[in-house]
Amino acid sequence: MLQKRVAVCGARDFNDAERLFKALDSLRAEFGDFAIVTGGYRYWNREARRWEGVDYWAEEWAKARHVWYLGLTAESDRGRFSGAVRSARMLDEARPHLLVAFPGRHATASMKAEAVQRGIPIWEPLTHPLPVGVGRAPGAVVNQF
Repeated sequence: MLQKRVAVCGARDFNDAERLFKALDSLRAEFGDFAIVTGGYRYWNREARRWEGVDYWAEEWAKARHVWYLGLTAESDRGRFSGAVRSARMLDEARPHLLVAFPGRHATASMKAEAVQRGIPIWEPLTHPLPVGVGRAPGAVVNQF
C-alpha cells in the first residue's frame, strides 16, 4: 500500500517547535501514519545559538516519532530561483497528498500557489483548526487526503 505523504513548508526562522509538533501529532492522530517531505533546510541562528526553521523542526518531529521523512534540498547552482525549483521538485517527485503550511514568506506563498495549481489540499494549522468537514477542492483546507 502506498503511504500517505505530507509536504511541510514555512519560514526558515520558525522556532515554535511545540506548535509544530502539536499540529503534526493531531494530523497523525486523525489520519494515521504518513511520510514527511521537507525542503531539507536548517537555519543556524547565531544569536540564539540554535537550529531553526519549519524544515528542521518537521524533521525533528519525524525522528522523535519514528516517521519516515525526506528532505529535498535546494540546488544552489540555481541562484535566486533555487527555492522555487526545490518547491516544484518537492511536489513533482514526492507527489504529496497534503501540504501543511506554517507561516512563511515568499517561498511559502509560492509553494502554496503551486499546490493550489496541482490540486493538492493545504492545511495551515496555526490559522485553521484541524478540519472536520470533507472536501478535496484544489487548495482547500480539508480533512481527508
